[in-house]
Order: sequence, then structure tokens, then C-alpha cells
Amino acid sequence: MTEKHRAIGIKPEQYPLVGETLLHAVKDVLGDTATEEVLGAWKKAYNEIAKAFIDIEQKLYQETEQLPGGWRGYRSFHVDQKVKESNLITSFYLKPEDGKPIASYQAGQYLTLKAEIKGEAYTHIRHYSLSDAPGKDDYRISVKREDAHGDAPAGIVSSYFT
Repeated sequence: MTEKHRAIGIKPEQYPLVGETLLHAVKDVLGDTATEEVLGAWKKAYNEIAKAFIDIEQKLYQETEQLPGGWRGYRSFHVDQKVKESNLITSFYLKPEDGKPIASYQAGQYLTLKAEIKGEAYTHIRHYSLSDAPGKDDYRISVKREDAHGDAPAGIVSSYFT
């Protein structure tokens, strides 16, 4: 969970709002049994968990930033190459806009992309596995287009990319 939080840039100052929302939900679910004592225990437990997450996430932010080619937050990339792998899958080779080196990675790691799509009310955040060997001057992700099926709509982001 801390890796996902780091990937989307969760900040320590966001935790109190999450805690308040959690306590409202607990009160709604428990109804009259949500006494001040019960809610106090939930608040105490949440604050301990939040502190642990904040500490781990700060360490992850620092480690990522200090890697050769590392950074903190979002970084702008452009599509250097687009390769249609099949009818559903397209690979994108991404290079940093700033022209600086990129951090190496290990198998299983992913990039978090923030897509602001014209006509969409919200920013979409997606995680895509890196699909090439490390040690190059670009990152490659391969995106599978999710078509509509039955009542399920087409994937907004995958359709936009592919």
C-alpha cells in the first residue's frame, strides 16, 4: 500500500481527512454502538497506522529521489515511439521531457501515469508495468485496450492511449 501511496504522491497532510472520513463511516456502520469510547479507539488505531505509513512513505520518497536518475512526484515524459503489438496491445516508449537520465528498475516495477483527457471531468491515474529490460534511456509500457463488454464500458484511459 505504501508503494501505491508513493506512486500517486500521497502527502502526510492528507491523512487527517482520510481519518475523519473513516470515523464518519465507522459511525454510520455501527450506528448507536459507535460510542465515544469506540470511536476514540478507532481514531487511536488509525493515527498509529497513519504514522507508520507516513514514516515508510517518506523513506520511499527519499530512496526514489536519491536513485541515479530518480525524482520525486510526477515527471513529464513524451512518447518517443509507439508500437502496435496486436489488435489490443500498444507499447509506448517514454523519454523524459527534461532530457535527464531515468532511474533503473527491477522486474515487476511500474510507472504511474496521470492522464488528463479532454472531455473527462477527472484526472485519471493508472499504474502500468514496465515491459522492457532496464538500462535504457527510455521506459516502455504496454497498454491493453479494454473494449466495452455487456454493461461494462470501454476503458477510458486504455482507449485514449491506444
